[in-house]
Amino acid sequence: MGGHERGSANLDLLEYAPMPDESNVIPVTRLARWILLAFVIAGGAVLYFRDGVRLPPFGTAAPAATTDSTR
Repeated sequence: MGGHERGSANLDLLEYAPMPDESNVIPVTRLARWILLAFVIAGGAVLYFRDGVRLPPFGTAAPAATTDSTR
């Protein structure tokens, strides 16, 4: 029985502190940060699909420039 009482005492230590109430209102600065983050991510995706699919893989040698030797 002594072990059971000791175990219940340890459970008392696991109680959580009361959390403060949070309002459902989003501050304007936080909303602006989320909108800015969304624009940065969307802009990166647009730039990638506009130019990135035609670029050579990063770290590969650029193709040699061709010269016109018929002149």
